[in-house]
Amino acid sequence: MNAPVAVKIDKAGFYDFLLRQDEGRYEWERGRIVQQMTAGTFAHMRVVQRFESVLERQLDAQSTSIVMPS
Repeated sequence: MNAPVAVKIDKAGFYDFLLRQDEGRYEWERGRIVQQMTAGTFAHMRVVQRFESVLERQLDAQSTSIVMPS
């Protein structure tokens, strides 16, 4: 169930809305209900992997307690 975009509600109304939802992630933002993404796509995963790879290469394995794979 999606809440109408133009309708503003208070926090109590938002909590009532959450209680009626079986699943999904919602946030209350400036009086409006915003549905959040619950899972990423394959493209999101690839972006995260690339960031992780760059960060791993920048770490100095001798000055940190992180064990780098060989």
